[in-house]
Amino acid sequence: MTYKEWERRLLKNLKSLPKTERRSIADYYREMYGDKCDLGLSCEEILQEFGAPEACATKILSEEREDPSPSKNNRTKRKNGVSVAYIVGIAFASLILIVPLACVWAALVASFGAVTLSGAIFVLAGVAYTVLAPLMLSSGVGVAAITAHIGTGIALCGIGLILFVSFMLLTKYTAIGLGKALAFIYGRRKEQ
Repeated sequence: MTYKEWERRLLKNLKSLPKTERRSIADYYREMYGDKCDLGLSCEEILQEFGAPEACATKILSEEREDPSPSKNNRTKRKNGVSVAYIVGIAFASLILIVPLACVWAALVASFGAVTLSGAIFVLAGVAYTVLAPLMLSSGVGVAAITAHIGTGIALCGIGLILFVSFMLLTKYTAIGLGKALAFIYGRRKEQ
């Protein structure tokens, strides 16, 4: 067996450890292998000294579980792969930056929604004004005035449609952007 095969089998048996620890263990054994090669030992002698990769992995995993060293106990505690420092940082950033910005963004969405609603009301008012304008003929208003009223109703419909469509899209994409920004900030990042 070559050293590469031995290392591959060792790492395969250490899958329960985080990637960074597996890398560190692989680097340690590579360096040790290189040192022993420099001393003139053959590959077979070195691998025999290391032992079977499975046994070596078992030993490493048992030491990992039983290690009472202060450096291990002083490490940042993790719960579900998220460090305490990360949680504190997100909480601080939320209070100082993200919450006020999110409030402003939400106010923008609400105001765009209000303009969208007013656009819809403009359309309805324009339609009603256009339909009701001819009824003024019976009250003695001239044809020119009625035509002006109908034109005003149609203009209200047009303005309302422009406001409604443009601010509806603006509201939609602003809300989607807010959702994506918050998901990016608060989204759980997978440990590599």
